[in-house]
Amino acid sequence: MVVAAEDGTSADRLAAEGWLGGAGQLLEISQWVRDGLAADDPGPALDALAGLARQALEAGQREVCVEAEIGWLQLAMADAEADAGDALDDLAGRAREWGLPREEARIWTWRAALIEGAGEWLAAFHAHDRASQAALGGGLLNRGAASLVAMARLCRENRHPWRLQHQWVRIDTMLAGRIRELDVETRRLLADERLAAQPVLAGLPPLGRGPAGAVLNPPEASALVARPQQEIGRTRIFLSNPTVKALGGSLTATPRAGRAGSWLADESGQTLTVSPPGERGTVAATRALSLRPGETLSLYVEHLPSAADDVVTLAWQADGGKGVAATSDFFFTDAAAAAAVVSGGNLTTVPGWPVPFYHEINQRTGGVRIEDLGFKASGPCRLEIFDGDEQSLAGFPSTRLLAVDGDGDGLFTGPRDEVLSDHNGDGVPDVLVGDRSRSLEVYAWPLGATGREPLTIAARLRRPGGGPEGWRTDVEVGLRPAEKVVARKER
Repeated sequence: MVVAAEDGTSADRLAAEGWLGGAGQLLEISQWVRDGLAADDPGPALDALAGLARQALEAGQREVCVEAEIGWLQLAMADAEADAGDALDDLAGRAREWGLPREEARIWTWRAALIEGAGEWLAAFHAHDRASQAALGGGLLNRGAASLVAMARLCRENRHPWRLQHQWVRIDTMLAGRIRELDVETRRLLADERLAAQPVLAGLPPLGRGPAGAVLNPPEASALVARPQQEIGRTRIFLSNPTVKALGGSLTATPRAGRAGSWLADESGQTLTVSPPGERGTVAATRALSLRPGETLSLYVEHLPSAADDVVTLAWQADGGKGVAATSDFFFTDAAAAAAVVSGGNLTTVPGWPVPFYHEINQRTGGVRIEDLGFKASGPCRLEIFDGDEQSLAGFPSTRLLAVDGDGDGLFTGPRDEVLSDHNGDGVPDVLVGDRSRSLEVYAWPLGATGREPLTIAARLRRPGGGPEGWRTDVEVGLRPAEKVVARKER
């Protein structure tokens, strides 16, 4: 929404004085911002900037419109009680739609600073990620590199060596061969942050080289849902562009038995619905997509209740390039527990682009249940469990951490374990499950000697009479290393 003047005074004055063109408009915006910040009453400056934004929009001057709105928000947010988060998100979205990468990157960088100031470092990380995508997609190499370095700084300052290590692989992958194109200040920023990261990264096994082309992960996903309750099977696939250039292509979904139905998109990702055999839909569905540098797109595949099991194959074909594929298996059973973890998959470790396991818990008893959660790894592994249903900022991945299992033993009694959600007070992480379904996102960070050991992670719910310690394993998922691991050195 374009901000509007509270009355017509400023807009009328601007019309009377003439509509400045080009750089003159931007200079006028800057002057109004300075005047408003210096004044006891910023009202006249706010009205003037609103009028400038409206006139720019009417004249098709989109860059000026966005700059005027940025100035308006700067003044509005000078009031410590003002919260312009939603307005900034909306403005960033319009800057992207209008093809203004410089302005979009600036907005996301500003948004990241505000979020970090509020103590939400992981959300700030994601905001800087958006800034880097906008900048690199618009050919703004120095600004994009600065955003990538800001992401690394956040990981370092918040003592998350695993995400930090992935971030440095991402930086080296995306800036490979282009370091000399950076200006002196950005190269210094890069070198200083790399040096500061070394103590935090000490002792971690090398991740290896980042991928050279698009990645679909997990390559194998699955869902097992109850037929009598008419449950929907749901999997989640991530499509990543690890290159420094925008990547265009097409994504095709082909059900083996069912029919491809609606394919919708919003700020948090895309959703493809698959119908049972014999219902309306097409044999396959294809969508043209464009991913900015470093961008990861989330795709939910939802299979409507069916009498027959099904497999949906997703195939990405880059324009003039190679293709990759992934599958989602859907199983419909007549035997169903009162509650169960119903979805999983096998992830591949992609250096620089970690994605979470996606799990859903379905409950079939009605009302609201408290479910104790347990995830146990086959080897040393840090597990971070996030609330997948959290309404995150601007469509970011969930940042609501439920628990950390520091070594993956499933006990939550160690010095590196954290339990942040425990409604029943038993010392074990849990969630409230209502409306039949609850989603979780689990990041697995291997702690093995080389980081290349495959891991199996059991997703469990606590049940009387269950296995060791009273747990029942519903789903086992795998984390597999990339096929080729080659150390990368910055030149």
